[in-house]
Amino acid sequence: MVVEADLLTATLPDRSFDVVTCISVIEHFEGGLDTVAIKACARLLRPGGKLILTTLINEKRFAEFYVRRAVYGKEYCGSPVFYQRHYDLRSVTERLIKPSGLLELHRLYFGDYGFQCFEKVMQRPKPLRVFYAWNTPWLAGRYLTYRPYPVSRRNMRMNTASGLILVLAKSC
Repeated sequence: MVVEADLLTATLPDRSFDVVTCISVIEHFEGGLDTVAIKACARLLRPGGKLILTTLINEKRFAEFYVRRAVYGKEYCGSPVFYQRHYDLRSVTERLIKPSGLLELHRLYFGDYGFQCFEKVMQRPKPLRVFYAWNTPWLAGRYLTYRPYPVSRRNMRMNTASGLILVLAKSC
């Protein structure tokens, strides 16, 4: 069964899923709601179940980003609206892994470790993006790589292709 629902308001039974995915989502929960959401994911897993999570990471540079526009159904009324965060290793552990109570099975980092193609080319203004979008698979294959250590860059843009893949499991 595949369920697409608001994790924080869905009334799903505890221990009812073998796999829960959280792909490029957790970084968009404002304030401490990322910790609330990760606990909700853990609650939904059956013993032995797995949580597969990806999120943005910029080691030693935890940051939260706000925008001056409506986003995620929240209106812009003159005050910036929360958009997303970049985690660092400490915040991944303290905000996500420890509160989940899950066991870490696998961790892999990905990103533009050399030339930041996604940030410098794919994030150009919308009229210019059309010239590059058709070539996304080739660009990703050329510039996106996997490493055993996280990306760390002082000038990382808000929208980045640098992140972390985590596989966590509920103990039996």
